[in-house]
Amino acid sequence: MKSKAGILLEYLWLLISAISLFAAVQQWYKNDIKNGSVFLIMLFVSLLMYTFRRQLRKKNNTTMKENE
Repeated sequence: MKSKAGILLEYLWLLISAISLFAAVQQWYKNDIKNGSVFLIMLFVSLLMYTFRRQLRKKNNTTMKENE
């Protein structure tokens, strides 16, 4: 069950990344690069959170398999 929650969080961070990328490109196209920079920062943070969650889940899965 914990693994499913971890996978769900990973997909959630990927979804946030995709939405942030879309919003950044849209802001750059409509306005200026400065207006899209907030979404770009959000994109990088969400990608970092995705990689962190993925590594943490894989580490926990390996630890759980070793304990069995």
